[in-house]
Amino acid sequence: MRGKERGSLALESAVILPLFVAVLFLIFWFTVIVQSTSSSAQTAAEEAARAASQQVTVSGARSAANNVVQSGSTSEGVVCSVVSLEADLSPNGFVEVAVTCSGTTKGFMGFASRDISKTATAIEVVDKRRSGGAN
Repeated sequence: MRGKERGSLALESAVILPLFVAVLFLIFWFTVIVQSTSSSAQTAAEEAARAASQQVTVSGARSAANNVVQSGSTSEGVVCSVVSLEADLSPNGFVEVAVTCSGTTKGFMGFASRDISKTATAIEVVDKRRSGGAN
């Protein structure tokens, strides 16, 4: 009976190992794309809040936030937009910006592409000098 099973481990390994490696690669690849989208959203929100907090008017803050998000360097295939902006531009006020970034995974080895969307919020404090407020 032992003679008939000889070499079966090598054959099973040759079949299973490539499938196992492919599944691990897909998990890693998907994780990188999700993390990239999440990181882009957080960075864009922080930069937009910082730019908006340096403005004197709410419309100026909204415009500055949109400009920063649109011209920001995001990951390839990831598009970001400002979802909401709340601003109290008085000295020691705050600006809160929410940004959503969306990306699409490309289909790989028969797996369908998926849309990924992440939203991040950042808050920036307005100080007297940057807001143009009086001492």
